[in-house]
Amino acid sequence: MDDFDRLDLVAIQQSLGTGSLHFLPETTSTNDRALEWIQSGALQTPALVLTENQTQGRGQRERTWISSRGNLAASWIFSIPENAWPSAGMLAIAAAVAVHQVLAERIPYSSESARIKWPNDILLRGKKVAGILVETLPLPGGNQTAVVVGIGINVNAELPDRNSLAGGLEPTSLKIELSRKTDLTRLVCDLTDRLPDCVRQVNQDPGGLVTGYGRHMSGIGQPMTVETGQHAVRGICRGISLSGALLLECESGLVEFSSGRIQAG
Repeated sequence: MDDFDRLDLVAIQQSLGTGSLHFLPETTSTNDRALEWIQSGALQTPALVLTENQTQGRGQRERTWISSRGNLAASWIFSIPENAWPSAGMLAIAAAVAVHQVLAERIPYSSESARIKWPNDILLRGKKVAGILVETLPLPGGNQTAVVVGIGINVNAELPDRNSLAGGLEPTSLKIELSRKTDLTRLVCDLTDRLPDCVRQVNQDPGGLVTGYGRHMSGIGQPMTVETGQHAVRGICRGISLSGALLLECESGLVEFSSGRIQAG
């Protein structure tokens, strides 16, 4: 493992400030470990669960995210007062904006090549490079709620065979797209710096967050089909609402979707 792949835990702890860091050389799911940690009551937020090798990571709609050494699998934990609780959908939007910003800064060509696929997949030239899973849990003994932001990014390692991790999209990695390796420690530190600002923006400036998301959202103004259970609805994508719902202009008018599988056309 070279310096680009190495996780400098001292530097990562410094980026967390007084927050807690839990590093595991290997684990099934960083989100699972984060939820267990929250229930133990032994962490100081913001906190981070980090691994070099994730074997059973969880993604949207029960997909798996396998992450080997050289890639990123991590879960950030934040606390939010219950009386300032935003919609869960907007927390996912905030996380997607943060990840998009950090990745776009590393791309030498147009940032328009980095897009967000609703609600929170990141695409590079139409291929999936990152996925996000947001979960919440009440913090023990108080009026705070913990937000777990699980992020998986294909960074430096060779990709596994195509499987469910890409959700039907062709997977890619930063190494493939940039033809060079990315400093994994710097990536973790930049995400640690950027995520809190985007999470705070959910309550402080949701309109600005939605505008920023829409600027880089894949499919706005284009035909799109949303599948929800046994039903499929086709229309024109009009962005997202202030709750993070997908807006689809159909024959019957503007329809909001809080969840669903989307396809172009």
